[in-house]
Amino acid sequence: MNRNKRQTLGLLVFAMLSLALLPGAAGAQKAAGASSPEAAVRQLLDPAITPGVTPAGNCNVITGNLDACFVSERFAKRVASATENGNIVIRSQNPAQAINYTLLDNDGKTAHVDAQFVFGAMMYTITFVVVNPSTAWVVDDSYCKDAPETSIYNAPTGPCNVIAAGGVNGGGTNPAAQPTAAAGTPTPEVTIFSTPTSPAPGMPNTGNANSGTNNSLALWAALAVAVAALLAGLTLVAAKMRSRKA
Repeated sequence: MNRNKRQTLGLLVFAMLSLALLPGAAGAQKAAGASSPEAAVRQLLDPAITPGVTPAGNCNVITGNLDACFVSERFAKRVASATENGNIVIRSQNPAQAINYTLLDNDGKTAHVDAQFVFGAMMYTITFVVVNPSTAWVVDDSYCKDAPETSIYNAPTGPCNVIAAGGVNGGGTNPAAQPTAAAGTPTPEVTIFSTPTSPAPGMPNTGNANSGTNNSLALWAALAVAVAALLAGLTLVAAKMRSRKA
């Protein structure tokens, strides 16, 4: 095989490999998935418990890094693009002291898991929608208990109704007046999302305004390299054919 043929073949192979390795849509989800709905939710939320659970790999709801979390692609994108003042996954600016998990239902394809966030004498509940598109479970949505209209996709994502720990409910959006405790006394105010522009210590905002831009730039750069290599290879082939005709 002469030099020109080797160069042409090499360029064509490089172009094909570049196209095959393009990030594209970055997969249907960030990670393969969990063996159960509860496992998917626990992996996502456990790092938000005080004093804290060391996140495995790149799954850290505290920082908003969900690369290794068992979440759907649209869930990860929503978190990455969040502009709310607080963590939209746990709907708070501070880690919880405890999280209690309850599987509500599971039909094999869709399941609902309640996560009860406990902050001392107060608590609230978020329902997580977990789906099984193939053979593993990923978190796909969340909303305040009994209030699906508060879906994480209905921006701006706000706090859930706070009640006294040990209460029965703990869902819905935060009302103008706080609910009352069992004894009949008003439940003390608890800051979950606040109005200032900076979050409270310990729970940074989840959004990363540059994430989508960086991914797009990487995609276009890889595509440009692949197309350039392919065009160069085709140009060499055409030149070789003309030289043979001459």
